[in-house]
Amino acid sequence: MHLKAKQAFSWAHRGVEIEEFAKGQNIETEDKDLIEVSLAEGWTEKAKAPTKAERKAALQAQVKQLESDLADAADDAAEQAIEAQLAEVKQQLVSLG
Repeated sequence: MHLKAKQAFSWAHRGVEIEEFAKGQNIETEDKDLIEVSLAEGWTEKAKAPTKAERKAALQAQVKQLESDLADAADDAAEQAIEAQLAEVKQQLVSLG
């Protein structure tokens, strides 16, 4: 399902993997809990699938944010987690072409 964040919020997938969402961010997910809770709480709204250009822009913004987070990482564990997220997002950008 495609959602759009109406406000910034954090979500813990399976109760352990925390993901940050920015206001206005397009979210593509099949996580039923995320969909149900975020819509019920008013954090998101249903949205159309983003265009390729919109997806690319969102991923580029995510890369910038993660690079900033990496510079501010408090410890090695946080740094490793951010580096893993950054690698994943960069791979998504490559796959978009």
